[in-house]
Amino acid sequence: MSVSKTDGGGSVPGRRSGAAMSKVRRRALPTASPPTVPRPRGLLPAAGVAGALFLFLLAAGCSYLGAERTVAVLLPNPPAAWEETLDNGGCLVAWPDAYGRLESVLLPPGLTRTVITVPKTRWVPVTGQPLLPGGSGTGPLLPAGVVIAPAGVEGEVSLTWIDGAAALMLRKLALCGVPLEGINVQRLVRELRERAEGNPWSVDCERILAGLAAAEMRVDWIVPRRQLLVLLPRALLPAPGLLVSANPLEAAVPVEVTASGEPAIAAHTPGMAVYFHPGDGRRFDLRVGDDGAFDWLSVPADVSPPEE
Repeated sequence: MSVSKTDGGGSVPGRRSGAAMSKVRRRALPTASPPTVPRPRGLLPAAGVAGALFLFLLAAGCSYLGAERTVAVLLPNPPAAWEETLDNGGCLVAWPDAYGRLESVLLPPGLTRTVITVPKTRWVPVTGQPLLPGGSGTGPLLPAGVVIAPAGVEGEVSLTWIDGAAALMLRKLALCGVPLEGINVQRLVRELRERAEGNPWSVDCERILAGLAAAEMRVDWIVPRRQLLVLLPRALLPAPGLLVSANPLEAAVPVEVTASGEPAIAAHTPGMAVYFHPGDGRRFDLRVGDDGAFDWLSVPADVSPPEE
């Protein structure tokens, strides 16, 4: 924001006396062209160009946008802690089509490969949402993911746990009508892998999602949130000394003991997290506030949160 200075006589900012204005009229205007400022290359390059390209594609008709290809999708192996504790309810594979509509296919337990049809000329984020028996397609287990490049290699792609956060964020943006061509998708995926210390779910995903949608994303936002010890109620303390996390990148969470002898686990703040008792599968929902205050909620293991 610019601030206008006033003289000692309290003149109105932006106004000049007659003498000053006459001097301005006699001053020769510069003839040199202003220097060209290069565009920064970041996570949101050439959004205007991408928007113009999108409009061109619309004007060219639906045949280009409607070009499709078939791709085989391979699911990753589940974490050992999940296999030992949780029942397998299958997997929901989901992706946006060329018009921003959600497509999905439900794979039953034991099936780890499917073939899907995706837009050929668009970035396509694909998520694989593990399900619990009787649960809905929204969780609570965090998904695997992959982002298929426009006109990429035909054949097979493998979902990975490390790319689940990036794929889910990009899928949400695509379903909200945000053209992914205006985002440096490759760099986003790479930075989440490298900057999040092996756990992209530890960053503030909501802040990054909002920044990408508003074209105001900063790469230094990709940083793990701070951790603190969250006390675990003694009545819920698991015998093996660990909890099973809904995050596949930290599936087995060790229970620590504070200086006062109380059981606790390290959790990111602020945020929500879901854990399971390794013995009987009881589910614990943890909510941590900005100030470090937390509360636990115990619910049956086969109940998923409501649809988004």
